[in-house]
Amino acid sequence: MYKIIIWEGCDCSGKTTLKERYDRKFGFRDLSVDRMFISGLVYNKVKNRNADLENQIYDDLAKFINVFDPVFVHVKSPDEVVYARFLKRGDDIMTSWQDVKDLISEYDKVFDFISSRTFIIEADGNSKVIDEELERIHGICEERRNTKE
Repeated sequence: MYKIIIWEGCDCSGKTTLKERYDRKFGFRDLSVDRMFISGLVYNKVKNRNADLENQIYDDLAKFINVFDPVFVHVKSPDEVVYARFLKRGDDIMTSWQDVKDLISEYDKVFDFISSRTFIIEADGNSKVIDEELERIHGICEERRNTKE
């Protein structure tokens, strides 16, 4: 199994649910992170914060990938599902449909950037059969690990 799995995706995409269930189901004891560099890049861009740090964060992300070779799980749900979850949660991060679309678009841009540098698994954060989605993710991680040994 991979030593580092990073679960990324916008708020309300389902990443925390998948990460926590994955860790319990497979007894994952290494490093399983709910967010890291990517969310910092995305939210800084969408909220127009810390633009001066963008290049440094991309550099740090590239170094992290080169040193640790993590698996990134990009958790996605349909835009309308994410928006409905934001409204239900009562969060003030995203206040409009356009905010959500912009947020998801920025995640896609960052994942496009890193896709040539590391291995990414796309996961369905809206899956009605979470156990099957977790088995699929675990199978991909195991297959990938076996090809690296």
